[in-house]
Amino acid sequence: MDRGTRWLLAFVVTVAAFMVPTVVCGVWLLPPWLKDAPTCWAVASGLGVAVAALAALWGHGFATGGEAQQTAADPAAGSATASGSRAVAVQGPVRGTISTGDSGLPRTAPDVSRRGSTPAETLSPRQEPGPDRGPAPGSAAASGERAVAVNGGLEGDVCTGDRLGAEPQQ
Repeated sequence: MDRGTRWLLAFVVTVAAFMVPTVVCGVWLLPPWLKDAPTCWAVASGLGVAVAALAALWGHGFATGGEAQQTAADPAAGSATASGSRAVAVQGPVRGTISTGDSGLPRTAPDVSRRGSTPAETLSPRQEPGPDRGPAPGSAAASGERAVAVNGGLEGDVCTGDRLGAEPQQ
């Protein structure tokens, strides 16, 4: 079922959830106890609104949750695992800063002409997966100390705390 159909069904259920209790209470259930018609319909409408609010909550979850459940259960979506000390693995896009080091981001941009073409490649050289290691296609794995693996877009900075050409700090 596509997204538009789910939203339409959620809308229809919400409208029906308002109409049914409002009419049933306003016409049959409340008039024997409440003799004033405006009061009877006000109470019936309040009950209808309460039931419709619960139906709207269900409808939102129904309309938006189905796609998320299918995506999460899809094995082709990949995975992200981080097994190294202070390693980070992210499944999906990253907007912001990832820092695994002690000193945070460098104050100047790293020299991208040394190893890679982007800051992420400069800070952490890419290793080609071998036949006995490496993540499956569509997944990300960070297994080294302070390693960073992103399976998705990167719109930010990555810092491992390492400085090119410098000895590790103790």
